[in-house]
Amino acid sequence: MPKDRADLEGNVVIETSNNYMIESDRLTTQMTNLDVRSPGPVQAQTPIGTLNAGSMVISTSNEGEATQLIFKNGVKLIYDPKLVEE
Repeated sequence: MPKDRADLEGNVVIETSNNYMIESDRLTTQMTNLDVRSPGPVQAQTPIGTLNAGSMVISTSNEGEATQLIFKNGVKLIYDPKLVEE
């Protein structure tokens, strides 16, 4: 891919190894580095509840470092303590 990126549109779903299920209508991702961006709204089921945000970035600063999920632009988390107790 000459531009080193992929644009995904439609019902895009990401499942993470730490039990996040993230849904968006559009994602843009680099192919050689971890850099995933949703320029619009995302909805996520998380281990502690439901999350909605205006946009999201998934990235890592340097190779070998932890991956960061950054939600921004009007983040709303509905905490469900029953999920944490399990």
